[in-house]
Amino acid sequence: MLTEEIINSYYTTGSNELDLSKMDDDIDDNDVLNVLISFLTKNPSIHFINLTGHNVRRDGLRALVHFPTLKGLDLTLNDLGNEGARIVATTTTLEYVDLSDNGIDEAAKDLAANKTIKTLKLYNNSNLNDENAKSFIDNNVLEELSLASTDVSNATLLALTKRNKSLKRLDMSGNQESITDTGILLLRKNKTFEEINLSETEIGDPALAVFSTMAKLRKLNISNTWVTNKGVLYLKGNSVIEELNLHHTEIEGEPLQALEILATLPNLRQLNLSYTGVNSTGLLYFKNNATIEEFHLQQTEIEDEALKVLATLPKLRQLNLSYTRVTSTGLLCFTNHATIEEFHLQKTKIEDEALKTLTTMPKLRQLNVARTKITSDGIGHLKGNENLEHLDLQNTQIDNDVFKTLATLSKLKTVNVSNTKVTSEAVTKFRAEHPGIEIVANDLLVLEIQDQTEAKVSEPPSKKIKLSETVYSFIVEWQLPHNTRDESANKESTPYSSSQG
Repeated sequence: MLTEEIINSYYTTGSNELDLSKMDDDIDDNDVLNVLISFLTKNPSIHFINLTGHNVRRDGLRALVHFPTLKGLDLTLNDLGNEGARIVATTTTLEYVDLSDNGIDEAAKDLAANKTIKTLKLYNNSNLNDENAKSFIDNNVLEELSLASTDVSNATLLALTKRNKSLKRLDMSGNQESITDTGILLLRKNKTFEEINLSETEIGDPALAVFSTMAKLRKLNISNTWVTNKGVLYLKGNSVIEELNLHHTEIEGEPLQALEILATLPNLRQLNLSYTGVNSTGLLYFKNNATIEEFHLQQTEIEDEALKVLATLPKLRQLNLSYTRVTSTGLLCFTNHATIEEFHLQKTKIEDEALKTLTTMPKLRQLNVARTKITSDGIGHLKGNENLEHLDLQNTQIDNDVFKTLATLSKLKTVNVSNTKVTSEAVTKFRAEHPGIEIVANDLLVLEIQDQTEAKVSEPPSKKIKLSETVYSFIVEWQLPHNTRDESANKESTPYSSSQG
């Protein structure tokens, strides 16, 4: 039974966001009416609620969509259907609504008639088609619309481009066969779109010719498409694009001119070239690049030689080199690197010596060395580190000795030790001594659940066992945030997700 005490355990006083998506017990309409509304009344700073995966559909839904202080609501996976969506469409207060994966199609017309919702996400409503989606063409309030993984096609894209004047951010990713270069044509010289996600569609190089003419296009995700080096040439001299995702495209290390163009885009801050044919030679053009802050190069052909170039980037904050051939020797050029905050080195060839280099980086907060040969001795080089907050050590060679070092990391918040040599006894002891550190060991959690199952057979527990009440209190699906933006399904943070009101 939901109580205000339970809700409070998921809430940070003063925060403007309440995330109830991780609750084990279901929340239904009665819970909303009898408990949640009262809690919201007592905490007026809450402007956004995440109710993903619950069961709020009718009367409780009506109460939420008309609650005066709520501005954002995530109802993903609530099985709303068209009836529930029509209730949401009556809101006069909500500005951000996520109705992903709710079996919505015809009710898109009702949502399109709403005059307060500025951000609407309809991802994975697989029956939502062009006839439903075209209703949005005359909506002059919407600024962001997601129709990812639906049944829309070029027809919707063309209609929105021709008529709608308010949209700034559009996501039509995951419509693999129905969005093509033909649908992009009317975007030529568009002056309103600022962000476009067409990942996992059929577009290719001609689309880049169109995107290059868009005066306000700052963020472009065309990962998992047919774009090649030839298409990149159209971006030459583009002074608008700040974030570009080319993950898993047909980009190769040669011809080199394409890499030269990317390296000279004057305002490019984030670049994703992961899962492409880029190599160390192509990266030479990025030497001393003065704008790039995030660089994703996982699963590329780069080697140690490329690290000499990457180490010269004065604003680099996030670097992903996972699944490349870089070594501990190559990392030496990052000694005392002053700006990197997040470093991913999963499944590389680094060994313990690499930690000597990494510990010299004064701003490093997040480190991923999963699936490497790192041992507890290597982690020992981090002893006393005052910056690390997140550490991924899964599938490494660490053992129980690692906890001696982890205990000295004053800002550590999360650590993943899954599939290593650590024991359940050591994990339990460390968690008891350091309750503020979230420790994840998925393999040990599986064993714990098996033990609980056996216990229930022989001696049924007196109450329902919740995940949060297990010995380790692990989160099964947890992994370090990576910010790769590789999958269209990855949700971005809401406008209401800051920690303070």
